Amino acid sequence: MGWNDWDRTNKVVVSICAVVALAVIATFAVLAFGPKKQTPANPPLPPPTAATRPSSESPTPSPSPTYQCTTASGPDCTKDLADKEAARDKAYADAESTYRTYYTLLVDEWRKGGGNRLPENLKRIANDEVQAAMLNSIKNVKAEGYRFTGTLKFGKTVPSKDSPEWPKGIVVIDSCVDGRGLRILRAKDGSYKSKGSVVVTTARLEKIGGTWKITKHLERSVKSC
Repeated sequence: MGWNDWDRTNKVVVSICAVVALAVIATFAVLAFGPKKQTPANPPLPPPTAATRPSSESPTPSPSPTYQCTTASGPDCTKDLADKEAARDKAYADAESTYRTYYTLLVDEWRKGGGNRLPENLKRIANDEVQAAMLNSIKNVKAEGYRFTGTLKFGKTVPSKDSPEWPKGIVVIDSCVDGRGLRILRAKDGSYKSKGSVVVTTARLEKIGGTWKITKHLERSVKSC
């Protein structure tokens, strides 16, 4: 699957589901009402005699392969291609899960009122550069005397068009993160300060020592996802 064709897969899946649903409805009709009786125009032919029976049986068709390609490769789909695509899809899914975890855990620290140390669960999913940025973020929340409430929402999250192939252990993700559901309060009295904003982000993740880590993270403010 070409990485800029990510949405195309969803459309194919929806089409397949529709065909399956029609097949199920047709089967139910047969089970509920029975097959429609048909009267043959001519009496059935008698079974073939030894003289008329074919000398050999027709060859049994080969079973369909159990693998599937998610790209529109048609007859070019092979087991090797299917395996590569499955590995690529799993790599992206694991990387995106790490990306979402990064934001979720960081906001958790903001809710606690910030701090002066970065928790181990955040250290595990970021390199030194991103760890330093996260630590600076939670230190600022503490220094300003703020705490956060509310929720964060993820908008469209997709592989970047500039992302390398996943099996190489590098994924670049483009996403929109809506923080307008967050409320920034003054910790000392709980009074309202402001609300969160919306940002579009580009995150680079690399698989290091078997673990996906964020190694670059850029964001800019926008009005909406």
